[in-house]
Amino acid sequence: MGKTVYDKVIEKLNKNYNCYLTDCYENPEYLSKVRHELFGNASRSITKSIAEHLTEFETKEPISRFVKVMNQESKFPDHNYKERKFNFLEQNLVCPL
Repeated sequence: MGKTVYDKVIEKLNKNYNCYLTDCYENPEYLSKVRHELFGNASRSITKSIAEHLTEFETKEPISRFVKVMNQESKFPDHNYKERKFNFLEQNLVCPL
């Protein structure tokens, strides 16, 4: 059985930044970059979902910063989208589009 999406994110965070998911609270740009690298433009819906789940906590500065960084990162154009989509399909994963 292949790796789950969660496993892939954790692996990339560890490989690229030597960190774990909990470290992304203080460094949301790590998660944002990994998310964008793995999912491209589809990462925007992931960002939206994260923001919706954190809405009630946005008055707290660290949460507000986290959501802001995640939103900023999701606005960058994705030049490797087609290649990423093909890789997901090739690995029999459901591409979250």
